Amino acid sequence: MPFTPFHWGLPLLVADLGWRRERTRTVQILSVTLVTIPDIEGFSALILGISWVPVHGPLHSLVGALLLGGVFSVTAKVILNRYEIHLGRKDLTFLTITPLVFHLGLDIMMHRDIRPFWPFNSETNKLAFSSGGYLATLIGIIALELYVILQMARYMKRSEKRRGPHDPQA
Repeated sequence: MPFTPFHWGLPLLVADLGWRRERTRTVQILSVTLVTIPDIEGFSALILGISWVPVHGPLHSLVGALLLGGVFSVTAKVILNRYEIHLGRKDLTFLTITPLVFHLGLDIMMHRDIRPFWPFNSETNKLAFSSGGYLATLIGIIALELYVILQMARYMKRSEKRRGPHDPQA
């Protein structure tokens, strides 16, 4: 399932609830970018027709997620420091690994071809179940809806503060 937005809900919600306002947009962009990267495998295989790339390959394993998160953490630290956006090492590590683990968790419920413990165990996924796709999509959609509701509530609160309690336009 290349580049599906249902993977975005959990990282956006965690980013929105866990960080101070001035950093939230940076954290959200980082999370959405990172949670989408593992689907490059599926995009390459299904859309571009590159047959030697598995739909759910090494990036859809725990080791792949940790390695990708580590590399992305170092890269993001350099880029963010250049723009004077400072996130601590623990925050950045959490932010780069968590979206990938969320992605892997959702995909494990749906796809039997994932090898979650590769390279230590090359067996295919035994955790997928028949209605896993529905459950994973539902989790993603609910998280995305909660994120949107939070954004709307904050926008309404800011608008109310700007107008004041006795504004005739209210």
